[in-house]
Amino acid sequence: MNQLRENLLAAKQELRNLSEQLNLEKEDSRKKLNSLKLQLENMTQNYNVSEGKNTELKNEIQELKTENQELKENFTKQITDLEDNWEKFNVSRAQWTIDSYCPADKMRKCSACQRGWYQIQKSCFVFYDRETPSELKTWEEARENCRGRDADLVVVHDEEEKNVIDGNVTNIPVSKGYWMGLRVEGGTWKWIDGTDLMNASWIGPPAEGHCAVSLPTRTWTSVKCDEKRTRICSQKALSV
Repeated sequence: MNQLRENLLAAKQELRNLSEQLNLEKEDSRKKLNSLKLQLENMTQNYNVSEGKNTELKNEIQELKTENQELKENFTKQITDLEDNWEKFNVSRAQWTIDSYCPADKMRKCSACQRGWYQIQKSCFVFYDRETPSELKTWEEARENCRGRDADLVVVHDEEEKNVIDGNVTNIPVSKGYWMGLRVEGGTWKWIDGTDLMNASWIGPPAEGHCAVSLPTRTWTSVKCDEKRTRICSQKALSV
């Protein structure tokens, strides 16, 4: 009987130990389950946040696509408008050229130079003899004005051309003289076509910042390029 009692007590103690072990494992499992639940909640929250950001990104992408399409359409329209305006400009310019060289009031009889310009050899010249303040320009402004007329400031190549130019300046005099395409560069008188002045007797010694002016006295003088003068523009004559 004593042996049986001892065996029962030992079994009972073993059951207690086993129960305590199971309780410990149960508590550990509960903690792990709670941890997994917390991880699942965090993952679910992160997923929802990511899904929200994904939705925002999708909306932003769609907005960008819409804006890009609008910009593309506007850009295409601007290009079309520019092409239309350019075509109209070319048509107007072509008509202006026709009217300038082949005036309608002269039965479209064409000239080598446009109306108001003088032909000298193979070039056309125009002498702007108006000296109102709005017409007077610096040398650079005068050159830009000529360029706006598909021309440039006059270049004189030889004595014959100089005599013709001087003669016209005398016949169409202006008090301050006319700008020409001659200025000082690097201590040398240079024409705007890149050539040097060949005859130094035509004008005084070069001074930096000076440009050439043709006077009604058939002489040329050197003045500062930022002074205000009128101008002589020149362009190549047409073959008619």
